Amino acid sequence: QYIEALVMKANVLRHTNQSQKALSCYDEIMQLKDFASLEQKNPELFAKIIMNHGWVLHNLARYTEASEKLIESERLINKYGTLIDNKHIAQMYYLRAIELFEEAMYEKAADYCNKALYYDQLAYGDNAVELCSSLNQLGAIRQKQNNIAEALQLFLRSYHIRLNYYGEKNLFTTISLRNYAKTLLRRGNLEDLNTVHELFQKVLSIRKELSKNGMASGWLAQIYLDMADYYNKVENYSSAKLNISIAEDLYSTGGTDRDIATCKMQRGIIFYNEGRMNEASEEFSTAIDIRKKYYGEDHPYMVELKGWVNKCN
Repeated sequence: QYIEALVMKANVLRHTNQSQKALSCYDEIMQLKDFASLEQKNPELFAKIIMNHGWVLHNLARYTEASEKLIESERLINKYGTLIDNKHIAQMYYLRAIELFEEAMYEKAADYCNKALYYDQLAYGDNAVELCSSLNQLGAIRQKQNNIAEALQLFLRSYHIRLNYYGEKNLFTTISLRNYAKTLLRRGNLEDLNTVHELFQKVLSIRKELSKNGMASGWLAQIYLDMADYYNKVENYSSAKLNISIAEDLYSTGGTDRDIATCKMQRGIIFYNEGRMNEASEEFSTAIDIRKKYYGEDHPYMVELKGWVNKCN
């Protein structure tokens, strides 16, 4: 019972973006005498602990350790599958999909995401709100694979499910709507631009209200960066830079250095479009210095940044 209480505490901390404190809970669990025999006594709880431990490590950008935990949880699910709820199997596949997405292994990530959706549907039904995280993740994968049409369908399906369940003024609903608008912008059709702007403004307005009630500032920063991307597309560079600065300020108090790197990169792109090559190169180089702590030299994020630096020279 004490282990289960610690797991519940860790989950609350994880859901409130207190990953370091959540990690301390899992470290304590691992050191308990009863943990050594937990796999035999309660394989479902044991697998859940290993899986969520991996999730917390991933949130803390400790990717190698996270991968080890998630692979171990997959082994446990394969071993004890009939003893583990479908919802926990779905969660494991979803986390593996996120991990593989971060490693830019998009086809394999899509396979895991589809498995997550399959088990989510078994656990909750075809149109349950619990499907939406996997729908959004699969949409992000398809977007990276330039399958824009499928990505739009997945984000729109997620949005309608969440809208029906949560209503309009909810963070999760805005996540799906933002993803849909972002994909429209990526599609690059001029006739989409007005719609994109309207949807981004809608998300911004709702998140401003939510931030007054305790929503993490990172979610507000995200939509300011999206607005900057829109203004870059319409060549309103002053507005783009203003929105990046707002996002960077918000991330400085409620984000990570990886978020700051994203701001640096986006500002570098604006400088590049303005022909300010030296300033652009400085921004890209700063982003590289931050991201190299988390990604190898051959990771697509790093390759993209180095490509921008080369363009500036």
